[in-house]
Amino acid sequence: MKKKNEAKASKRIIFAFGIIIALFIALIVRLIILQIFEADELSQKQEAFTYKKINITASRGDIYDRNMNVLAMDAACSKVSAFPSNVTDPEGTAAYLSQVLGMDYQSVYNKLTDTSVSFVNIKRSIDNTSAQQIEDADLSGIVVSDDQKRYYSDSTFAQYVLGFTGVDHVGLYGIEAVYNNVLKGEAGVETVLSDSAGRELQSNSTVQKEATPGNNVVLTIDSVMQYYAEEAVYNAYKKNDAKRVIAIVSDPNTGEILAMAAYPAYDLSDPWTISSDYASAYASDMNGLST
Repeated sequence: MKKKNEAKASKRIIFAFGIIIALFIALIVRLIILQIFEADELSQKQEAFTYKKINITASRGDIYDRNMNVLAMDAACSKVSAFPSNVTDPEGTAAYLSQVLGMDYQSVYNKLTDTSVSFVNIKRSIDNTSAQQIEDADLSGIVVSDDQKRYYSDSTFAQYVLGFTGVDHVGLYGIEAVYNNVLKGEAGVETVLSDSAGRELQSNSTVQKEATPGNNVVLTIDSVMQYYAEEAVYNAYKKNDAKRVIAIVSDPNTGEILAMAAYPAYDLSDPWTISSDYASAYASDMNGLST
């Protein structure tokens, strides 16, 4: 009887040991499949759903007059961007963002649902209060990051000399455009670890390449002379009911431009809006274009 019981116990041990070995072999086979045959696919999936690249806007260089008075400079602000493939509620997200950012709902919705791109900017140069509000909302697929905004010491000063930048922070007119390659700097890249919903995770694995600021530009313009030149062209415009008045002041010894003014002008903080004086002076021309 004792031998019979020992035989049964031995069989149970052998059976249990066999199951353990079978499970161990199955585990090894699965590991081999994962590490050899499915490694590339799993790696791509992990990178697609875990790591996201965000461009860091480089600060443009400052613009100075000949006496090193600042005429244009950058200041830190924020931007709102999206990973369309990670936006789980495009309707609700578009409604919320359009309200906070003062944007058209359909425009925001179209960006959030455009899965042909992996990353899209919703709005740049937003104030810190709105940025914090959106960040606190913790919306799937939405990222709030640092940005740069262009400021001018006086938005009505030396407009035709300085020019302005577009929404992408690239110079479009004047010195801003002519010396864009000097001023623009080099954008950085931030690789952010995020969950499957596109929400940034607090992790030490975030890798960041710092943005390189642009170079400064010093003009031959003298701010004092520029002020008097602008006052002179404005007075001449009003006194003579002129269509446009232009004045250039140069140093007769060197040929350096000390001032360059024109009126009607525009507002550097809102260059796309036509002033009433400009509209009045060029009314006939614009009517001709409209017909």
